[in-house]
Amino acid sequence: MAALTDTRRLGRWTLNAVAGVAMAYILTPLVAVTWLAFWSQEIPTFPPEGYTLHWFGVALAQEKFVGGFFTSLQVGVAATAIGLLLGTPAALAIARRGFTGRGIANQLLLMPLVVPGVVLLEAVAAALPQHAGATLRVTGFPVVKFLAPLLPEQEFEIVFSAKRPGQMTFEMVANGEKLATGTLACESVHAPA
Repeated sequence: MAALTDTRRLGRWTLNAVAGVAMAYILTPLVAVTWLAFWSQEIPTFPPEGYTLHWFGVALAQEKFVGGFFTSLQVGVAATAIGLLLGTPAALAIARRGFTGRGIANQLLLMPLVVPGVVLLEAVAAALPQHAGATLRVTGFPVVKFLAPLLPEQEFEIVFSAKRPGQMTFEMVANGEKLATGTLACESVHAPA
């Protein structure tokens, strides 16, 4: 029993460590740019020569910047309000009630969470060397057809087959349903001598 508790504690610690590294990776540029906004010199050098609010005045003097900022702010507030007004009742209805079209409504609400196709193609490119024994690398995707969405955390399988030299076909399948099919261009990778 103690070994199971230690394993869970280690797993929790590892997850927290990975999450902390990911947050640092995401937030470090934001913190750095925010800090740079207050530096007094035009071209950043370290250590800073001093701090000022001058650059904020320069930005606010730009009519295009101010106009774009307020347009973005209006769109953001409107999108948030619409999302809250429509999404909250819809989520409550889907979670608590049974009705005709519930599955379709659920899928429509989950559409923004669907994994983008570029990420799926990256998975295909990463899986090819494992399939081909690290002797091939992807050079392009001449033909790709996305047939169904892939939801977050949904497991899928990539099936490769040779088409002709320099080309392979692939299929992405999840729960017996084809998600994508296509052709990829590839070339041999030679190990350095």
